[in-house]
Amino acid sequence: MGDIICEIQTDKATIGFESQEDGYLAKILVPMDAKNVEVGKLIGLLVEEKKDIETVDISKYTQKTAPVVPTPSKTQTQDVKPQPT
Repeated sequence: MGDIICEIQTDKATIGFESQEDGYLAKILVPMDAKNVEVGKLIGLLVEEKKDIETVDISKYTQKTAPVVPTPSKTQTQDVKPQPT
């Protein structure tokens, strides 16, 4: 925990991203110096135990799924009519 596991570079700054948990970096899914990585994309996988590095199944983490699109709530879609004063 607290180790820098990657650097995120934008057009204005480069920021070191620290691990938020203890564990072992089992898989790196985005190569170093990759450009235009999508926000929210899985870039690596941590495991709790060193023995899990060889046996971790990344397929369940890397399968493409349809993005979740929030549906508007009723209050967001209601027409609001101005009240006479």
